[in-house]
Amino acid sequence: MDEELLAEFLTESNENMASIEEQLLDLESDPANSDRLDGIFRVVHTVKGSCGFLGLSQLEKVAHAGENLLGKIRSTKFAVDSEMVSLLLESTDAIKEIIAGIEEHGREPGLDHSSICERLAVAEGRIDGTPADDEGEVIEEPVSLDWLQGIDEAYVAILRDNFPSPEKVLAAGFGTLRGLPGMQPAIALKVLGIAKSVSLDNQKKELVANPEVLNEVVESGLIEAPKEQVLAPVEEKKAEASISESSVKNQVQPARKAKSEGSIRVDVALLDELMNQVGELVLSRNRLLRLVEQQGGTELVRTSRNISQITSRLQEKLLHTRMQPISNLWGTVPRLLRDITKSLGKRIRVEMEGQETELDRTILAALKDPMTHIIRNSCDHGIESPDVRLRSGKQEEGAIKLKARQESGFIVIDVSDDGGGIDADNIRNKAVSMGVITADQGDLMSDKAALQLIFHAGLSTVEKVSNLSGRGVGMDVVQSAIEGVGGTVEIESRPGQGTTLNIRIPLTLAIIPALIVESATQHFAIPQMMVQELIAIDRESDAWEEIAGKPFYRLRGRLLPIIALSEVLEQQGQDESSSVVVVNIGARQFGISVGVILGAEEIVVKPLGRHFNHLEIYGGCSILGDGRVVPILDCLGLTKGLRQEKDVEAVVANSEAALSSISEESQYILVFAVGEQWYAIPMALVERIEEVEAAAMEKSGRREVLQYRGDVVRVIRLASVLEVESLPEQELEPCLIISDQGSRLCIQVDKIIDIVKQKLEIHLENSEPYFIGTAVVDGRSTEVIDIFEVIKKVAPNWFSSKGDRRQRVQKILYVEDAVFFRNMVIPLLDGLGCEVIAARNGIEAKKILERESPDILLTDLEMPEMDGFALTQWVRTQPRFEKMPIVALSSLDESQYREPPSLFDACVKKLDRGVLLKSLTQLLGRKREDDSVLNAEVILQENNENGGRDE
Repeated sequence: MDEELLAEFLTESNENMASIEEQLLDLESDPANSDRLDGIFRVVHTVKGSCGFLGLSQLEKVAHAGENLLGKIRSTKFAVDSEMVSLLLESTDAIKEIIAGIEEHGREPGLDHSSICERLAVAEGRIDGTPADDEGEVIEEPVSLDWLQGIDEAYVAILRDNFPSPEKVLAAGFGTLRGLPGMQPAIALKVLGIAKSVSLDNQKKELVANPEVLNEVVESGLIEAPKEQVLAPVEEKKAEASISESSVKNQVQPARKAKSEGSIRVDVALLDELMNQVGELVLSRNRLLRLVEQQGGTELVRTSRNISQITSRLQEKLLHTRMQPISNLWGTVPRLLRDITKSLGKRIRVEMEGQETELDRTILAALKDPMTHIIRNSCDHGIESPDVRLRSGKQEEGAIKLKARQESGFIVIDVSDDGGGIDADNIRNKAVSMGVITADQGDLMSDKAALQLIFHAGLSTVEKVSNLSGRGVGMDVVQSAIEGVGGTVEIESRPGQGTTLNIRIPLTLAIIPALIVESATQHFAIPQMMVQELIAIDRESDAWEEIAGKPFYRLRGRLLPIIALSEVLEQQGQDESSSVVVVNIGARQFGISVGVILGAEEIVVKPLGRHFNHLEIYGGCSILGDGRVVPILDCLGLTKGLRQEKDVEAVVANSEAALSSISEESQYILVFAVGEQWYAIPMALVERIEEVEAAAMEKSGRREVLQYRGDVVRVIRLASVLEVESLPEQELEPCLIISDQGSRLCIQVDKIIDIVKQKLEIHLENSEPYFIGTAVVDGRSTEVIDIFEVIKKVAPNWFSSKGDRRQRVQKILYVEDAVFFRNMVIPLLDGLGCEVIAARNGIEAKKILERESPDILLTDLEMPEMDGFALTQWVRTQPRFEKMPIVALSSLDESQYREPPSLFDACVKKLDRGVLLKSLTQLLGRKREDDSVLNAEVILQENNENGGRDE
């Protein structure tokens, strides 16, 4: 078996089968959708047709049975029911199972699928109104062209007069078929594949009746004979034929054309090993930067910065290779819902938003079981039965909504349903009866805090335990699994309206930015993704309170639980420092009191040995630039004890509820100083607050710039703009990083005073430039700066440059369902310097066009679900795409278009690269002198493919 052909077959089959479940479920909801049925038939037919070339008899048998049933449904326009769809889903599961076995072992697995084939045959007979033929009966193929399933009538008519049987087609060969008037090369190749498959079927049937012809068939090489029937003369002849064939191949070996691949398959273990090596590179980079900092030297500093930037880019790109869209996790939800609702007698639909959101594959795998459990809970105990929903004024059909988005280094997933919700009082009563909390604690606890008790092991408010799930039963396992990958989960619910689970998980766990702290002379790392802010607290302040024997600090009106790191670690000699790291655990905040805050550094997460697995306060370890090994603190484990203190939970929840009730219009305000004067701006405008080394701010012409996270950022010194006297230059300059649509600016100030949460109300307007007016912030009159006016003064092109830069990368939306043509065309488009957005059909292209505005639409015409004509007609009705050129790319001649060619701005035959490049160049508004260069590249490619010969 040709390994390369097998790899291509597996890749293509997996891609085709990935969407067939969804298409079958859509067909069940809309049985009259012939386009959907055609698409399903094409997928199964393609899999079956390819099996003949590769000798995959087991897979061919199952696919053939499914194809026969689908063909009968198509020809009779039979309206499929739920039972029929279930049978087809079982057949696709069997196909996937065989493909998975081939992928794992390189051969078909030893599984018996005769039962599903018989049931498919029975279903086929039911459509005809007659019983199915016995499986053992040999059915002779009639001398007709019924064997050409899936071939258009126009091509069938061509073959009817010339090659009506599979044997004649195989004898004619590809060259003869291709030369027939009106025959397309792709159709000729497809006909050959079907003929080969049918011919093999006929020969196998003949062997059943005539075993004496076995040796003759084995010699032909069409099938592999059973070992006990292979005779010695046959083996000798096969060996001679093999030697002869090998010698011929060695003498004449045609040159294989280079294959342009849009993607390659890489073993996951290789990616993990590369990630480990990049981790070591990051550690070496940190060590190098530390040595350069100690020794100095201009050239050495410049070189080390270049190495640092290259390492960061390499790290970023490699991290991206491990990322997978969350749609890979959600793809199984429609099928899961169908199976569950069928057993429960409910009607539930699923709505998804943000399927393209990506996260690390390791985290994606860890979320599979928790997500399944959450969905089952929502179906079983969240959404009511249809009669109950109708009585409560709801629609009979319930809804489960899955929503994913990225926020500050985290992926946030919301799973919500519109069911009956959870009554917080029931949770309280159940928790009290189980002894989880006392009655007094329950009285003090807010509804939000009470709902979190659902994650306590064994706590459930469901009277009757279901075999599917139980809201609360097993939710502790869900929480443990999510926290195991550094995430958090919280629940919100309103009785009668529904329930929402909010899950926050980090993007990746491999290489992370961390805050390095010291406690009792030991160094520790705290992941920055958990850090909200750093504060200095006066130990003698009146803001300190003690609740249930635990220390709290009232920070901007909110009670902040404080954990002393030295006490948790039982270190000798407690810290007297007033430095506190405020961390976010879900919607709650905690303060970790440390000795000294040393700074930030990118660290590589290394696993701890098995002897430390029982310690929940550590999430791993790393090596710093100075070679020191530091433990990485797990903030979830560190705060677990305090989070489980019910008195603390109740008091904090009530404090937060009281604070939120009086500050609905509040916002965070950053107060800073320039010179001796205090100023304020809303924190919503600030991406980050950084302390930047003064030496890192460089002169570039007349401007001052800063190299920041792989980018060069303009620096604005606010003292210069406001024309006030600045404080003397410091080693570390406080800077505000302002971000807008991916572009950044650095605003240098003299001192960060505080971050205050309150309602920003202007009491006195200011007519001076750069100021909005005067507000009272934390009891002090403070000038509020209009930061955008400051930016317009110093960098007037900053806002507009993002939308109309001359060097803006142009986008091409390329719509093509065939992997082969995508792999051929995308490299040509990349050569134009354009960003290529690929879609597999018109439906997918429409979704992309709802959020993107490409410069050109390049579309195939013959596609499943929505073809190029329908897509183009829809685009022409959209006002915002009125000026967007549309190029048709097809194997058809313009005379064969079912719509006039004038519908498109250009029509190009597939693989006519010169015309395609010229058309795209003109429509993109490129200079005409580029044509000579592009054409030269095309000529050079063609000459290379022809072995350098001049035609």
